[in-house]
Amino acid sequence: MFKFGVLVCIPFLMLNFTFAQDISTSNVEKNSTFMLKTLKQMNIPFSGDEYEIENLSKLDDKMLAAVKASLPKQTALYDAIKGDLNKDDIEDAVVVTQETFKDKFLTFSDSCDGSTKDDKWCQIVNKNRRGIVILLSNGDKYEAVVTKRDIFESPNEDGGAYFPPELAVEIKNSELKFFYSYGKYGYWEYVFALDGKDFRLVKYLSNVNNGPVPEYIVQMDFVNHRLDKSANLLYPGNEEHKRYKECIEKYKSLNDAQEDDGYDGVFIRKSYELKTQEILLSEVKKVDYIDGRWLDYLQNLKELGKILKIDFWSEYPGDSEDELARCVADKI
Repeated sequence: MFKFGVLVCIPFLMLNFTFAQDISTSNVEKNSTFMLKTLKQMNIPFSGDEYEIENLSKLDDKMLAAVKASLPKQTALYDAIKGDLNKDDIEDAVVVTQETFKDKFLTFSDSCDGSTKDDKWCQIVNKNRRGIVILLSNGDKYEAVVTKRDIFESPNEDGGAYFPPELAVEIKNSELKFFYSYGKYGYWEYVFALDGKDFRLVKYLSNVNNGPVPEYIVQMDFVNHRLDKSANLLYPGNEEHKRYKECIEKYKSLNDAQEDDGYDGVFIRKSYELKTQEILLSEVKKVDYIDGRWLDYLQNLKELGKILKIDFWSEYPGDSEDELARCVADKI
């Protein structure tokens, strides 16, 4: 759901922006070249691309030395992110690694044959799995507290008719986040917090879209053992839309005179008791998405406790949205 404003273009400012952008691009290229040279001099194998190189340019020599020492055998450096995870005001590092097995350099798509050998989907790509090493500051050195060499899929999985989800590992507010962006289909993320010398899962967020229209929004709170699932009543594909079709048709009749901007969302939110036990990062085997997103099974009713609350919300509430909510509430 978006809000629209007015865009005013001023040629003079546009020229200055373009010039600044060219300078910025040039600096990125210089940083990347210097970083690649540094990695080679330090004998650190690297398997990432320009984006990851830009992240690595933020690491100092001391942190790079710790990264090199932490790499498991038969892995290469893919990315590294720094930030304060243990709240000691000293930056820690999360190293993303990638395995280097030669038999995992395969065609991008599994459906390649002689008739499609020149297709871009048949290019040879690195399908080795990725892992992480978490380095916490400990005085004047770094300590590897969690090492998972193959927890993530490769960045070159076959997304079918769409590109595969893109993984970003982030540190924000002393929390470790695995964020997956899936373009028009939405996004999801796993949030971990330091627990001794391990990391405990505290939150899971998922936004399932079809283009600009949201279908489901799921929030799992593993600290307070609660799951909130919001279903868009106006999205034709979900069960809540089918269940309350009479109310939705009435709502649409009230809005016939209004222009449909394609971003409508009136949500029914059901809050459940979440019965799952503590989840520690050191015990997680795989965070995959090809055969179903990790933790999606927790949304199954058999994994949930009693319903704690049912309510409704909309980003742009009005009288007709209130009427739809009342109609649905009367039928629950």
